[in-house]
Amino acid sequence: MIFVKKTEKSEYIDPLQMNLFNDRFEETQNEVKEVTVKEHKKKASKSGKRKLDLSKYPHEEVHHSLEGIDCVCDECHAKLQKIASNFVRHEVVVIPEQIKVIDHYQDVYKCQHCKNNFPMKLKKANMPRSLLAHSPLASPSVIAHIAAMKFFYKLPLYRQEFWGRFHGIDLPRSQTSHWMIKVFAEQCEPLYEYLRKQLMELRYIHIDETPYNTIESKKAKTYYWVLASGKYEGKQIAIYHHHDGRDQATAIKLLTGFKGAVQTDGYAAYNFIDSTKHLGCLAHVRRKFVTASQVGLTKNSRSISAKLVKRFDEITFLDNQGVELEEERKQRRQEIIFPKMKAVFDEISKLIISPKSALHRAQQYALSQENRIINTLKEGYYELTNNRAERVVKESVMGRKNWEFSTTFAGAKANAIALTLIMTAKLNRLNPEAYLYRILKKLTEVDSLSKDALEDLMPWNLKSDFSNQELLY
Repeated sequence: MIFVKKTEKSEYIDPLQMNLFNDRFEETQNEVKEVTVKEHKKKASKSGKRKLDLSKYPHEEVHHSLEGIDCVCDECHAKLQKIASNFVRHEVVVIPEQIKVIDHYQDVYKCQHCKNNFPMKLKKANMPRSLLAHSPLASPSVIAHIAAMKFFYKLPLYRQEFWGRFHGIDLPRSQTSHWMIKVFAEQCEPLYEYLRKQLMELRYIHIDETPYNTIESKKAKTYYWVLASGKYEGKQIAIYHHHDGRDQATAIKLLTGFKGAVQTDGYAAYNFIDSTKHLGCLAHVRRKFVTASQVGLTKNSRSISAKLVKRFDEITFLDNQGVELEEERKQRRQEIIFPKMKAVFDEISKLIISPKSALHRAQQYALSQENRIINTLKEGYYELTNNRAERVVKESVMGRKNWEFSTTFAGAKANAIALTLIMTAKLNRLNPEAYLYRILKKLTEVDSLSKDALEDLMPWNLKSDFSNQELLY
């Protein structure tokens, strides 16, 4: 039995960091002088601690003053005069959630000059419609709060029942799940489709999928497919799509009309993508060699695998060296990264190993993805890995661990649309609940969302309209 480390953390050390210790010790060895330093103690600083930024919150000053008999001189008993007010510390205060009820009245008007005409003509003031008819509780703020609690904070609906009880509100999960379907799967679908259309116009996207459980499906598993914009794209979007299959037909349907580059994990369903625009994932290739370095049957195979992992880590480190302009990054990749990447794959191709070994499996996978990995170096806005899609997928995976399943396809679709809006808000550094509220409030003000209204609700067009209190970061 072989026991291995359960980590993919590399032991690679940046050679540039080691240069810090390459001073010419021989030349200074004879210049060392003994100096007596007075003993002292210094409190160790906490590494990795982020500085607390309280500037975005409202501040309230509290002055602690001397009053009455305390405000007299201890010597002559004369009244003391204030000469300064020194700041001592901050105190953060959390204000509990508050619920209020807005009573809507619609004013009615008539013309005094035409009051004798029959029938009398009355004019009523315009007012927003209810988000859901005959459901006074289903207001934009309540729905936005419930959705944010479920999809952003991962609090399933049955636990939110207790939140409702605490506030004296009856929120049975059967009712709130119905609200999610009516609002997100139906009313928010035009916005969802508009976001998807925006994604299809980008230069480069990531795609991935993860299993799900939908009771209504006859299959043991259904799937959430995820499409995400590249890190350097001007419009940051994440699209979730629910389907009961993981076949190529679904992938083709999702990517129909997209003309840019697509990054995948090498799953066979994506083999239809144009080979010149199909990008591979270096993280998946590296992961195979990490496994081989841990479970290889011979010391030699484990050593070879570990060395290749270090080579990939060196390439990743060099690629991340702060070149922000796309053209400069592209040139750097072609001049520096490409030769190193090609050399690693050439080395992998020359390995002669047992066909039953983990290293052989890693070798075969790496060689099958070589051209797609090389493709990632063709543009400065490409990424070496598909990790971005995996991070977006993780949002649904973490949620699935809490709410476990959907009863119907409509419920799974509602989840997909809500996750799309929330994750897209997060990618654009907007508070998801505030963004949902803005969307749902707009739905009560119009009969249907026009193209201009849809464009106004795009998160990149709302950034300047949100106050600091509404920003996520």
